Amino acid sequence: MKKTYLVSLLLPFLCNSLYAQEMPSVFNKSLAEKGNQYKKVIVIDDEENILAVGGGQEGIITKCNRSGDVLFNKVITKGGISFYNDITADRNGNLVAVGGGTIGVGNSRITKLTSKGDIIFDKSIGQKTGGYFTRIIVDSSNNYIAIGTDGSKPSSARIVKFTAKGDVIFDKAFGTHNVFFDAALTEDGDIVAVGGDVGDMEGRARITKISQKGDIVFDVELARNGASFAKVVLLSDDNVLAVGGGAYGTGNPCRIAKLRGEDGQVIYDKPYSTADGRFSDVYVNNDGRVVACAEEYEQGRIVQLRPDGTEIYNKTFSGAFHALKMGTAGEVVAVGELGKSQGKMVKLRGDGAVMYDNAVDLSIGKMLLTEDGEVYALSSKGYNLLKYDPFGRQMFNKTFGNYGDAVLNVLEQTPSGEVIAGGGGLEDGGRLIKITHGLVINDVTVSEPVNGISTASLTVTLTGFLRKKGIRSPVTVNYASSNGSASLKEDYVQTEGSLFFVPSDYFPGSSITQTIQVPLLSDNLLEGKEVFGVELSKPQNAYITKAKATVSIIDQPAMLKFVGGKDGTEKDLQPVNFYAGIFKQDNSPLINKTGSPLNIAYNFGSGSAMPGTDFVASTKPLFTIDTGRSEGTLQVKVKDDNSYELKKSVILELTGAKTANESIIGFEGGASSLTRMQYIIDQPAYVGIMKLADRNRSATTPSSMFRIVLTKEDGNVLTNCTGDDIKVFFGIDESSTASLGKDFVILEGDMVKMLGECDNAETVLKVVTVNSRTQEDDKTVAVKIASVTGPQNAGALLVNPDDKWKKTSAVIRGTK
Repeated sequence: MKKTYLVSLLLPFLCNSLYAQEMPSVFNKSLAEKGNQYKKVIVIDDEENILAVGGGQEGIITKCNRSGDVLFNKVITKGGISFYNDITADRNGNLVAVGGGTIGVGNSRITKLTSKGDIIFDKSIGQKTGGYFTRIIVDSSNNYIAIGTDGSKPSSARIVKFTAKGDVIFDKAFGTHNVFFDAALTEDGDIVAVGGDVGDMEGRARITKISQKGDIVFDVELARNGASFAKVVLLSDDNVLAVGGGAYGTGNPCRIAKLRGEDGQVIYDKPYSTADGRFSDVYVNNDGRVVACAEEYEQGRIVQLRPDGTEIYNKTFSGAFHALKMGTAGEVVAVGELGKSQGKMVKLRGDGAVMYDNAVDLSIGKMLLTEDGEVYALSSKGYNLLKYDPFGRQMFNKTFGNYGDAVLNVLEQTPSGEVIAGGGGLEDGGRLIKITHGLVINDVTVSEPVNGISTASLTVTLTGFLRKKGIRSPVTVNYASSNGSASLKEDYVQTEGSLFFVPSDYFPGSSITQTIQVPLLSDNLLEGKEVFGVELSKPQNAYITKAKATVSIIDQPAMLKFVGGKDGTEKDLQPVNFYAGIFKQDNSPLINKTGSPLNIAYNFGSGSAMPGTDFVASTKPLFTIDTGRSEGTLQVKVKDDNSYELKKSVILELTGAKTANESIIGFEGGASSLTRMQYIIDQPAYVGIMKLADRNRSATTPSSMFRIVLTKEDGNVLTNCTGDDIKVFFGIDESSTASLGKDFVILEGDMVKMLGECDNAETVLKVVTVNSRTQEDDKTVAVKIASVTGPQNAGALLVNPDDKWKKTSAVIRGTK
């Protein structure tokens, strides 16, 4: 069962770790010159040392320890050898490798070495006219049986038996245009070999059995020219099963033959298709049922047969199959290629029902099936090692370099559960790769708590358990948090401990995970993304694939709000101020600690103030909340004019905030913008009176003697643009010598209006003189402004306090 440490998870880990898991590379080494490749890899002894043989330009025998350190690397160049095909360890711990040249050049070759790499013997069999061995088997007497083809013209299939000293006991040739590909030993030490056409389309499929002394028990040819058997199985009833077929164009479909072991009598020999093709792999279960996969032209085939050869099922699929394995529950997995670049993977239940039929990213040449139902596979091209779960889902695709035509063509699993791949090519050389089960800790991104404490949950995944003597070994690993840009004790709590993975706690094929949880602390800072680490160390019975996880703490989304403002005035050109601040979701103020100013994007809305006329409407000035501050101010410059107006609105719209360090800021309620209105208050207006002209008493028509003017404080004229009238109340000053009603009459009475239609900046007082029948001296008409009234929402309206503006006088000239 899973075990969880500390407290509950804050945020779920969204990615299923099973399909992101990686297995670490123990080593990845090129151990031979370019043009060579390994063809066979085996694991020997309790130390799990590795033997690999191959070639291409020369014969190569390599021994490494389980860590990939080279114990010896033998290169054999003389005697007509191009490559080794097979290697085994004999009963004394010595090593025996076989190979040779080609069908027309070189000789068959057998080489024996000590476990330390010293050559005991190295024998070339033939006359340098061609030939090679394909397989080597050690019998119960520690003799060596090698199979292959000789250098005769035409070539014959060959079985050679050697003593432990390298002496030839017998050398037997069979048929023409033939080679043996596979062999097995009976309990009595008899040899059964299968093969067929050597590649010239003139040989037939062959099954041969000889006694341990070399006497022929039977030698049977089947099918047409161009056919061969690729694999042999000795059945529990001592009968022989062989599978194979022919290349495209030979007229040979995939076929299975079963022969009686004692005399070679054919029990059945059947083609299982009408198309040219060959069975590439076979498995026989304990009930004697046969399962085989085939590659045919533009299709693949999987068959299951009863012991008598009759079909239980015979299924075709798109794509050709290269390998097949049977699981512990009787399920069958086959892999291969689909077209030029894709791969094919099919899984069937024991009754033939399709569990999955998948096209995969790369064509597949080799595979392993674990007891947990997981599949390891090699791509048919390049250096890719893939792993799939029991449902056919890819768990990883590891690439180990790109070397042109180089390919991995050998795949083996060690007793402890590690995986070894071998191969090479013209642009690389003999390459060995080993991966093992490892521990992976995932990166995680979490939100800082608004208040109090929450936790970051990290998943540690183990790809599998290594084995010791067939038993799964428990795994332990230590962990500890480590410093980053996040502050210990301010952002998170130091966390350390150990994880224990016990095999019995996990079902086969299930995800093997443990959880680490680290407490996170809240604060009142807008910091953006902060990180700290959690590191794995000191693993036991496992490697570490990814040792360090990065925990990224992201602030909870902050809110941007207006916190106030200040109206501007035309007097002294005081700007309009807008104030904005940043807040938590609970409305607690935040301090900008992102390391950079927080820039607020804005534009101006449609207020009554005119952009460019009443205020500077540029958005170039920055609206920022500086580092270490909770609030910022935007000042909007006010412009002066010669109009007396009502107060005007300036609308500012906030549209977002450009933040640093991945912090997130929005508006309350998820709004897309935020607006606020402030006003421009007009400058004070002053009302004054001025003399226009004197007049004669004898004049009979009204004349304008005074004018009333609206001005700024500095005396410059203003125009009433408020839309409402300004009422100016006036009276006769005591210094006047002329008497109202006796000497003159003011037509406007005691009040005059200054219209608010923005037409002019003044009005006049018209005076009519009263004629006297007697002669009069000059008299003075002195007028003063008593009071003014105007619109309430305009700027201040005052009587000009300066005496020269507050009152004035004019003369009515007498008749004397």
